[in-house]
Amino acid sequence: MINLWDQKAKWYDFARQIPVVRALYQTELRLLQSLIPEQPIDTHLDIGTGTGSTLAIFHRSRMLILSDRSSRMLRIAIQRHPGPAIVLDLEQGLPFQNQSFDFLTAVGVFEYLREPEFVLRELYRVAKVQAFLLFTTTPIGWFSLLRYFTGNRPRMYREQAVQRMLRSAGWSKIDQRKCKTQDQWLCQKKSEKTPI
Repeated sequence: MINLWDQKAKWYDFARQIPVVRALYQTELRLLQSLIPEQPIDTHLDIGTGTGSTLAIFHRSRMLILSDRSSRMLRIAIQRHPGPAIVLDLEQGLPFQNQSFDFLTAVGVFEYLREPEFVLRELYRVAKVQAFLLFTTTPIGWFSLLRYFTGNRPRMYREQAVQRMLRSAGWSKIDQRKCKTQDQWLCQKKSEKTPI
């Protein structure tokens, strides 16, 4: 089966330089940056790394693990951010031990998941107590529908549905930002207890 993201790897960063796309992307990055916790990051797991362009806004960590479904995207990301990288299918589970990371990021990932609740539970499992999760969802709206013209079929979420999924997975919402193209969520794992 052809991996659509492997096909997009060649022109992905170029597309973000188109003036309208660049303006939207810069807004997304500015808002994401305002959500990043100030404390030092020891272990950072980035899900859906893509070409690694978004990673520039995050603080340095002792250990950063890149992950994506696309091996071609990861090859580009590793050139920008040398270190461990893994090709994975999120919906098959995460190949990490419980309580391994104190910062997890998933920017531009949830709109492509079939089982977002499972992925939130997996992220909770591998998060240390007091760890932060910063992720994005695609809101329902005209800007989100325009992405269909790029060949994407993003899953759009209502805010209440995301909040329900977070509670069900055990995450506590700390803060949130919104723009035309993204809802951005900062959450924290407050306890060791695994939700049922």
